[in-house]
Parts: sequence; C-alpha cells; structure tokens
Amino acid sequence: MTTGPSARLTWHQGSVLPYSSLWHTVQRAMSLNALRPKELAFCGRGADQAGIPRHVNLLYNEAVDGLCGARVEALSMRSLAQALGEQEAVFAWAHLGRLPRSVRSLIAPGIRVCRTCMARGYHSALYSLRLLQTCPIHGCELDDRCNCGELFADDQVVLHHMNAGYCRCGRMAYFTGQTCRRPTMRHDETAPMSVVATWLERLAGVIRPSPGDHQAQRAHDRILLDSVGAWCAELNLGNPGSAITRDPQPLRVSISVARLSTIECANAVRPATHSRQGAASTRGKHSLYWAGDDATTTYRSLARHIRRHVARGAEAHAIDFMLNPDPLQMGARMLRSANPANGVREPC
Repeated sequence: MTTGPSARLTWHQGSVLPYSSLWHTVQRAMSLNALRPKELAFCGRGADQAGIPRHVNLLYNEAVDGLCGARVEALSMRSLAQALGEQEAVFAWAHLGRLPRSVRSLIAPGIRVCRTCMARGYHSALYSLRLLQTCPIHGCELDDRCNCGELFADDQVVLHHMNAGYCRCGRMAYFTGQTCRRPTMRHDETAPMSVVATWLERLAGVIRPSPGDHQAQRAHDRILLDSVGAWCAELNLGNPGSAITRDPQPLRVSISVARLSTIECANAVRPATHSRQGAASTRGKHSLYWAGDDATTTYRSLARHIRRHVARGAEAHAIDFMLNPDPLQMGARMLRSANPANGVREPC
C-alpha cells in the first residue's frame, strides 16, 4: 500500500488491471481516501486554476472549457499515475477520449457492466462499445441497467454526479471493501480485452463528415450504425473481438474511402488532451470558420487539392460539402459541375 508524504493517495500499487476504466478507478480512489470530486489532486487544468470543471465526463475524460467552449482533458493521466504510484501506461484506453467525435455514435452514452467482472472488482470503458453485446472475458451479456431496473443515466459518468462506489439509487454497489482495495481478477484474465483495444486503435484513425445541424448529425450517425458491417469491411477494421451482426439496412450506395497522408493524419486526429491554456491559444491560430476538428482538416485538404490541381475558385465545392456532407448530394453536385464551362475538368 502506498502512503506517506511522497504519495498523495492511499492505494495498492499494481491494482489497476489492464484497460480498467477511469470511471471505476477514480471511484476506488475516492472511496479509499474519502475524497470529494473537488478534492481530487490529479486535475488536468493549469496550476493557477483551482478546482476542476463542474461537468467532467469520465467516459471520455473531457470537460468543456468555459472560455472558448473547446473540449479539454479533464483529469491528467500522468498526475493520476503519480498520485496512485502506478505507471502511466496502465491507463491505456482507460477512457475513450482518443476516438474522433465523428465515430462516437458507436459508443453508448453511458456505462455498461459485466456483473461477473464487477463482482471481482473490474470494469472497462470498452464495454460501452455498442458492437459488443457480451463480455469478451466471461461471455456474459453486458448490462446497462441498475438493480432497480432503471437504465444507467447518461450523467452516471459525470464526476460531480457520482456517488462513489454506488449507483445513485443506492441499490447497486460497484465494488466491495475488498475489491475496492484490490480486485480479485488476475491481470492475465483480461487478455481478451486487448482484441477490443486493438480494434479501437484502428477506429481512432477513421474520420467521417460531421454535419453541423444536430438533426442531420443524428441521421448521419444512424446510417453508420445501420451499416457498420459494410463500413468495417471497407476500412479493413475487422471485428472488435466478436462477430459484427448483419447490417439491418445494407448500404444502397458504395462507400468512398480516402487515405490521408501521415502529416494529415497527425493533424486530423485530435484527442482532447490539450489543456485549457492550449485550447485558448489554439483558438487564436484558427479562424472561427475553419474549426479545429478532424472533419474540417479533411475538407481543408480537399479544398487545397481542388484549388491547386483542378481550378481556382472551385474549392467552394469542398466548403459546400463540409456544410452538408451528404455523399449522394456530393456526387450529384460534381456531375452537374463536371464540364469545362464551369472551370472544372472533365473526369478522365
């Protein structure tokens, strides 16, 4: 057990199992040390800013910065590792903040649990992947309901709304006194979770158009969910540890896939790991029109390609596509414009 002035928290070193969720680990730390959310010492904000944001989503480890509205890292994994006396590497995929927002429709909004895992002191954020219906370790059906029968609310993953160790109704305990100190599950028993983590690594490199309108976004996400098998096959993602069920609504059109260069990929995938100060400085570097997100990076690249290799002024197509990313309308628009009179070259 770690105690003393060099370590801030009482903790059993080595008790963080592979792919343990940040949501579960933070509750264990709070319960063992009788801490309230505002007393957590591993906040990710600047040293000159006391406390942590009121709305911290532990499923993604994100909070909304009040100054610029950007999503920033809420809890520092490095500070958490130091506070618990653990290696930072043990928190790989402890949360899903690395996933681009354009593919987060594949993630359930709240927690899901394997009751067998939870009885042995283990929980993973990977259980929230909608494509998983059963626990990769035990084969049990993943549950999204409390003992009282109610669905786990979305705010169950919000730090300030948590009752550490229990569901808000008090009828379901997330761990016992023993499993809070040290889970009874062995490290090697979590090996099946590595297949899911590897699949998520591939998913983290996928970028999809993101409509600005909320209703259009929901419809856009519905297409992905209903045709996820076709998407995974086209992108060579494979299966997340279990077979993907047949698409309820197979795609009626083909999928267009564009591979970004290494530089563009590095710029496109922006997990929420920057600090509040970083978000404020980034805002000054980008115009308000070109938002600094993964989808916009793709469209800026498209606009640059059209401007350099097709015709000047034709990058308006890319801007229109960014505002209304409907593949069918994109194709119709390009067919109407594919003639020399409009300054766009005929397709070869």
